[in-house]
Amino acid sequence: MGGKLKMGILKKFVLFASLIVLTACTNDSADAIGSTYGYQPITMGILPSLDAIPIIIAMEKGFFEDEGLEVRIEQFASARDRDIAFQGSPHIDGLVFDLVATTIYHEGGTPMVAASSSTGLASLLGNNEINHLTEIYGHSVLISRNTSMEYILHKALESIGLTPEDVIIEEVPALPIRLEMLANNQAGAGTLPEPFATMGLAQGLNGLTTTRELGINPFIFAFREEVAETKRDEIAAFFRAGNRAVDFLNTADREEFIDILINTVGYPAEFRDTLVLPEFSRFTTPSVQNVESVLAWSREVGLLTIDLTAEDVIFDVFGE
Repeated sequence: MGGKLKMGILKKFVLFASLIVLTACTNDSADAIGSTYGYQPITMGILPSLDAIPIIIAMEKGFFEDEGLEVRIEQFASARDRDIAFQGSPHIDGLVFDLVATTIYHEGGTPMVAASSSTGLASLLGNNEINHLTEIYGHSVLISRNTSMEYILHKALESIGLTPEDVIIEEVPALPIRLEMLANNQAGAGTLPEPFATMGLAQGLNGLTTTRELGINPFIFAFREEVAETKRDEIAAFFRAGNRAVDFLNTADREEFIDILINTVGYPAEFRDTLVLPEFSRFTTPSVQNVESVLAWSREVGLLTIDLTAEDVIFDVFGE
């Protein structure tokens, strides 16, 4: 089972990379238009995740081109690969990111600013014997430490009056392995982002809570601080095109984009006709409440020791 799952995910990554190559071809005409507007190109690092879908749609539908903006995409299979490339490649302007990673980058001397929230979605799932959140007391929970997945677990426990000491936390960074262990009852619960959460539910795992139910959203689009200062107009155009894509996703017939979603995010093809899609959120300035919540948690667990405020982190290109 594990081999098939990993191979399936690998195939999705190959398809995703192929799609990026195809959609990047639309940038040729954008060069000429961008010079008319005086825009500089923007290079984004993305993961095969729900957050990336509006960006891929905006490229395929020519929404960036309509804005006179050239967007270059670099796709990574994991957050670790993304971070290594970003730290070694100054040409990457921004990332599909999260607020926990943003605090870590600031702590490490690489200031990043959160320009927009995203439609990132993650869930805490239980094995087939754990049906409710309160039942995870004393059980092992799979996460990746010092990430938004650990933050989500802590907030879920807090919502029912528990602490991290009330469960047995096990670190399993690889998402396919985390999912496989849960499906085989080798752990009580685990935090999983999309599309792995949907895949887990299809395998009989139980949804205990989600980031939306908890009222938190650590998922963002972030840019280097110096890029935000020099490419403000480009970033604003990027999100205008992104919001056109969001509106398209929320109103168009799913047949117009479902195959793109499957190929880019990695949803199994067998879910094509039954997959319940979330409503995509329009890009907007991250809320102060979400940022302050993550900053407070990061200080609590020792990830953040420098003086950093929500005002330092949030970059408003929407005029809100």
